[in-house]
Amino acid sequence: MSNGEVLVSLRDLIEAKISENSRRIDTIIDTSREQRQVDRDALAIATAALEKRLDGLNEFRAQLGDQAKSFVTRELHDALAAEVERRVASAQADVDRRFEIDRQAISILQAENSRLQGALAIARFVGFGGFLTALGSIVWIIINSGGKPL
Repeated sequence: MSNGEVLVSLRDLIEAKISENSRRIDTIIDTSREQRQVDRDALAIATAALEKRLDGLNEFRAQLGDQAKSFVTRELHDALAAEVERRVASAQADVDRRFEIDRQAISILQAENSRLQGALAIARFVGFGGFLTALGSIVWIIINSGGKPL
C-alpha cells in the first residue's frame, strides 16, 4: 500500500465518520424537535385541562360567594338570639305569673269548696233534725189525739 492509498483510505474513513456523526446529530436534532413538539402538545393539553379546572374552581368560588351573601352575619345572629332569649324569658315570666294567679285561684276555690262542704253538712244535719222534729211532732199529735182523726 502506498502513501497515497493510505491517505485516501484515511480520508475516506474520516469523511465516513463525519458523515455518520452528521447523520447521528441530524437524528438527535430531529428526535429532539419531535420531543419538543410532543412536549409542547402535552403542555398545551395540560394548560387547557388546568384552565378548565381553574374555570370550575372559579365557578365554585362564585357559587360560594353567592351562598355566603345569603348567610346571616354574626352580629345579626347574636342580635336575633338575644331577642329570642329576651322573648323566652318574658314568656316564662308571664307563664310563672299566670301559674301563680291560677294557684291562688285554686287555693281560694278549694277553701270555698271546703266552706261550702261544711255548710252543706250543717244544712243536711239541720234538715235531718227538722225532719225528725216534724216526724216526732206528728207522732206526738197522733198519740195525744187518741187515734181520733183530726
